Amino acid sequence: MTIDNSDTDKDWSNPRAVRAGAIYLGVFVLVGIGFLVAYRQTDSRFWGFCAPAVFMLGGLGAFVHTYRAWQRGGLWPLWQGVGWALFILMLATLGLPVRDL
Repeated sequence: MTIDNSDTDKDWSNPRAVRAGAIYLGVFVLVGIGFLVAYRQTDSRFWGFCAPAVFMLGGLGAFVHTYRAWQRGGLWPLWQGVGWALFILMLATLGLPVRDL
């Protein structure tokens, strides 16, 4: 008898994991928006580069969560989605401080 641990047979509904991913994403988005507001009010490139840095660090942290959830057999695609969403936000905001050069 073999045990099949394929991802297609798993139940992907885990409200606690979804809530944790949503809170994680929300916190990093709010912090990033805070840095964008500070950049717009001061026109300092430092604040402009802080928002993409926050999104990048959040994305890397989400990918660490992805790997750990995958090792446990948990809801890893959720964390992968959070990581990619934060990386897309990083790319979208990366050009803001550069456009003023």
